[in-house]
Amino acid sequence: MYDVLARYYDQIHESLTVDIDLIMMLAAESAGTVLELGCGTGRLLLPLARAGYLVTGVDNSPAMLLRARQRLEQESHELQERVALVEGDVRRLSLQNNDRYALVLVPYNTLLHFQSEEIRQVFRGVRRYSRDDGRLFLDITSPYAIEAAAYSVEPTLENTFVDPDTGGIVRQMSCSRLELSEQCLHTTWTFETAAIPGQSPIRSTADVDYWFQYPHQLELLLQQAGFKLEQMMGDYDGKRFDEESDRLLIIARPVSR
Repeated sequence: MYDVLARYYDQIHESLTVDIDLIMMLAAESAGTVLELGCGTGRLLLPLARAGYLVTGVDNSPAMLLRARQRLEQESHELQERVALVEGDVRRLSLQNNDRYALVLVPYNTLLHFQSEEIRQVFRGVRRYSRDDGRLFLDITSPYAIEAAAYSVEPTLENTFVDPDTGGIVRQMSCSRLELSEQCLHTTWTFETAAIPGQSPIRSTADVDYWFQYPHQLELLLQQAGFKLEQMMGDYDGKRFDEESDRLLIIARPVSR
C-alpha cells in the first residue's frame, strides 16, 4: 500500500502537525534516545532530529524510506548523524544495535494496521528495546469516532494537491466499508493525476484495512507485553479520553523486570 502512497504522502499530510508539540514534550521529559515505529517519510523523525534527539526510525516500505532519505539529504551532516533508518517489520522488531530507548513512538494511526495478535508482537518487541524507565506512546483514531463516522461505498473526493513528480493536479478520493463485528474499516484510496502536455494521466489505488482496538483491549495487550498504562488522553492537549474523543492517545511504562 505505502509503495503507492509514498509518492503523495507528504502532500496528503502537509498540514498534520497537531501531534508534534506533544511528542516534543514527551521526548524532552524522557531525556534520551527515541525509537519511532512506522516512521514513513520522516514527518516526526526530522523535527525530533532538528531538536537534537538521537532517533531511530523503522518502516517496512522501501518507497517511504527512500523519501525519508531524500529529505535527510537536505539537512546538515550533523543532523544526519543523529538519525538511523531501518527497513523492517515492526511485528518482528530487530535492530542491529543493543540500545534501549527512552521513548518509543507508535504515532498517528500506525497501530491501526495490525490485528490483536500482531499488536501483541509489536508491544513485545518494543519492550525488548525499551529502557526500564522509558515510555511508550500510542496514537490512534478513537474507536468510537470510527464507529460514528459516515462512510461512502462510492469514491468521494477528499483532497486536491500538486503531484510532486509531474506538477499535475492530483484528485485524492476514498471509499470505505465498516465491519463492526471485525473491528475493521476497509478503505480504498484512489489518486488521479490530470494529464499535462507530453504525459498521460496517472491513476493509482491502494487498499488498506484499519483494525481498531478499544481502550480495554489495548490495556490488556500492553499488560501481556510487560507494560502498564500510565495515561489515556483524548486529544493532544491532555484532555481525558471519553467516548466523545476524536483520538485515543496512550502513554505506558514498562513493568519492572
